[in-house]
Amino acid sequence: MLQVVSRYREIADDLRSAIINGRAVGGKELTRGAQLPTYTELERLYNVSRETVRRAVAELQAEGLVATRGRDGMVVRNPAVLPHPSHVSPFTHEWSERAKEIGEPSSDFDMRIVPAPNSIAFRLGIEPETMVVVRRQLRRIDGIPWSLEESSYPLDVAHKAGLDNPRDIPGGTVAALEGAGMPETRWRVETSARFATTDEQSLLAMGAGAALLLRNESAYSGDIAVRDTIEFLPADRNVIVEQYPITEGE
Repeated sequence: MLQVVSRYREIADDLRSAIINGRAVGGKELTRGAQLPTYTELERLYNVSRETVRRAVAELQAEGLVATRGRDGMVVRNPAVLPHPSHVSPFTHEWSERAKEIGEPSSDFDMRIVPAPNSIAFRLGIEPETMVVVRRQLRRIDGIPWSLEESSYPLDVAHKAGLDNPRDIPGGTVAALEGAGMPETRWRVETSARFATTDEQSLLAMGAGAALLLRNESAYSGDIAVRDTIEFLPADRNVIVEQYPITEGE
């Protein structure tokens, strides 16, 4: 049976191909950061109605390929895919060096002390609602959110290692744990994927229905759980790279 492809999907397919390949549409090369032709320009170019153009662009927005940016109108995102290193120390240095190949890296950091939800309490081997220190970092490249990392530490562990400090830790938290006599000696890692929630879409600048990678790592010093880290990674701009054994400075 012959299937008829809707006109707006044909336009979305053409624009998607142009974005992925950096091809020009209406005289504009649709590379990352470029302004998408206006609705009026797209109407004339494809000889369709405004509603058809809106539906085509809405598909690209849902996929995270274009985004609204103030007075600039619709801007091409098409973020590059960045290898996200795991089991590399110091992580921040490694990530920043890789990020510089794409754009300008930056991050927001905060620390809070909160009752542990059941899932984190279970992985840390503590009672639910026991207080934990949560260190949270949102990483960006050229202002685009790239990943969110939330690490939880038992309150006594965090205090001993100086992690109950509302500042970034020179050398990283893994080194701080080792300096406090609690070196990480084994890990349990779970990697999964799901659709992003509405809040996650907003925080990480993801389109509706976009896939989110989740990497959960529980770290132990001997038999004691000292850290539980969850990384939220938009699948359109991250690929997880596991590296063993841990090597200092790589």
